[in-house]
Amino acid sequence: MEAEILKFICANQGAVDAEELMFNLFPGQSTDEVISNQSKFALCSSNGKQRVVARTSLRLCRKKDCPGTCGELHLCRNFLYTGSCHFLQRRGCSFPHVLNSDYNQRLLEEHELEGLSRAELCTLLLQSDNTILPAICFDYNNGDGEFGRCTSGLACERLHICQKSLTQSCSCSRAHDFTAFQPKKVLHDKMVPDDMLRSLRSVYVNREALRLHMRRGSGRARRGNLIGAAGGQEGNGAGDQKGRQKNKPVKDKTEICMYFIKGYCKHDDKCFKAHDKMPYRWQVQEGGQWKALPDNETIEKEYCDPSNTYSSGSPPVHFDTMTRGGNKVRRLTTVNSLVEPTFIHTTEWLWYWQDEFGKWNLYGPDSAGRKSSDIRSETLEQKFLDNESEVEFSAGSQSYSLSFQDMIQTNKHYRTKRLVSRRPLFVSAADVRTKKVRKPPAIFSPVPDHWDKTQIPPTGFSRVAVPRTSDEFQKIEARFHSTLRGFDIVKIERIQNKALWEVFQLQKTQMKNNNSGREVEEKQLFHGTDSKHINAICLNNFDWRICGVNGTAYGKGSYFARDAKYSHSYTGDSDVKTMFVSRVLVGSYTKGDSSYVRPPSKDGGVINFYDSCVNDIANPSIFVVFEKHQIYPEYLLTYKTTQPLVDRYSSASMYQGSTASNQGSTASNQGSTASNQANSSDNSCLIA
Repeated sequence: MEAEILKFICANQGAVDAEELMFNLFPGQSTDEVISNQSKFALCSSNGKQRVVARTSLRLCRKKDCPGTCGELHLCRNFLYTGSCHFLQRRGCSFPHVLNSDYNQRLLEEHELEGLSRAELCTLLLQSDNTILPAICFDYNNGDGEFGRCTSGLACERLHICQKSLTQSCSCSRAHDFTAFQPKKVLHDKMVPDDMLRSLRSVYVNREALRLHMRRGSGRARRGNLIGAAGGQEGNGAGDQKGRQKNKPVKDKTEICMYFIKGYCKHDDKCFKAHDKMPYRWQVQEGGQWKALPDNETIEKEYCDPSNTYSSGSPPVHFDTMTRGGNKVRRLTTVNSLVEPTFIHTTEWLWYWQDEFGKWNLYGPDSAGRKSSDIRSETLEQKFLDNESEVEFSAGSQSYSLSFQDMIQTNKHYRTKRLVSRRPLFVSAADVRTKKVRKPPAIFSPVPDHWDKTQIPPTGFSRVAVPRTSDEFQKIEARFHSTLRGFDIVKIERIQNKALWEVFQLQKTQMKNNNSGREVEEKQLFHGTDSKHINAICLNNFDWRICGVNGTAYGKGSYFARDAKYSHSYTGDSDVKTMFVSRVLVGSYTKGDSSYVRPPSKDGGVINFYDSCVNDIANPSIFVVFEKHQIYPEYLLTYKTTQPLVDRYSSASMYQGSTASNQGSTASNQGSTASNQANSSDNSCLIA
């Protein structure tokens, strides 16, 4: 009967109204009789009603190539979601894709879940196993402002969703929709497919109900049942559970509990993670038992150095084969720092490559006079965790590919190969004792190499003058003068705003992921503006709602132009004018319309949308962007009308100066005429 009830609940989004369940399926019986097994069912109160929420102690294994001693389900997360895996179709996946394998079938039978379909099992695991989906950000739900107390903002790896809305009706200003920008970005990063986003509300509602059920103190024994304990629970259901627990083999604990390191774990010896005072523990297998190795910290320090292939002890630990003499060796560790970026005592992994002199170099920063690569350890580790087989990057003028399977870096031009190594960052016992606060959020994208590193403020922005003789200045000047003559550039300033740059890079990554991994079209475009808006744009980016609207010919958004002559029309009446040169992720675009408040759907549905709108699909010169994170204000140009050059000794020079002035006037008039034509044809003017 329990199996039938569980299947019924999982088929109905993981929770049902208790009164309806009893009335329809078990008339005349009490709720306590029907759902007495607290390891499978929780009776939760919500808005004055009681709901039965399904749960399980079964978890999804997250270790690649696990030998099968973990007691957790061996199944690809993508396969669990949809029944298929795009990694498997494209380049292979390291996780199993067979739900009814002998190993999985045994586990399902032990937990009495063998009667569930894949979709029903998915619902049950998502609301029971809190490690599969990202948690809701606590700091976002506290404090004022757009992000509450969350200092990570849009870079936060937890969901910015109103927690109150999961238990009651709410009309606050926080996000309530899982398809909002930040939660959608986080869920996409966790490979959650678009067609699941709408159904996630019920999953998180059930997760919150289970959390509150535990916190409200439904009994110490009930809490024990949730994590696999059975002692102290009265009733036949708990007795049966206790009997089953006795027959189960002791679970091998291969991950170290961070809470115990910090000082306290509420689960005590019932915790499914190993309890140790260090975030790593080296063990050797002797007589079928895993035993702690002496000199734990010494072995760890030597292992963290990629130049070491074995430890200094006798007999030594061989790191390549993870053996010590004829015995196997393993390293227990805490969770990866990228999986839980705000936790302390996580394990941070670093990536190195070996140069021609045998020296190991960390990816990212400059070393030994070499050009820094455009990829860092954090990025490589994330791609490694995402089960990618190969990654491409550049360093200086050279391009490289890195194979995770072979741990080899290859120069794509010269075909030279270098060894690659992945080792943890060393943490001493003293470091563990003094580390008591959460670490700041990781920087997701390094700033460009050509930025002045001495003028990057921690918050806000700097306007850095670009030298007139530099290639950087001359390239922008050439683009400006290619369509707008008769004006002199007074100065070009580079906008250095680290926060806006990181959000722009995150947006680019998300758009690339949504584009099946293909690069997203990015353009350098002009935007003329009144000088009173400059600082607001440099600080907070373009926002047409704040900076004003000069027209909506192709939609209500921020307008950018391919040609400087169009943008010149919107720079105000002052003698000295300003114009932005911005990076814009135009992506896939379509013809705009004055009624648009966002790009239209590609297929008439509510999932696949264009990224921007244009004036002409075949030859676009005007681009409309509705999402400000697709923009980075890169340069600010200050310019003025050219003064005619009169050389008293050369009539030719006088003639040339007059011609240049006339040409500038003609070009300016052409820009004005084009603007007026757009006005008359569309009955509105363009922001550009």
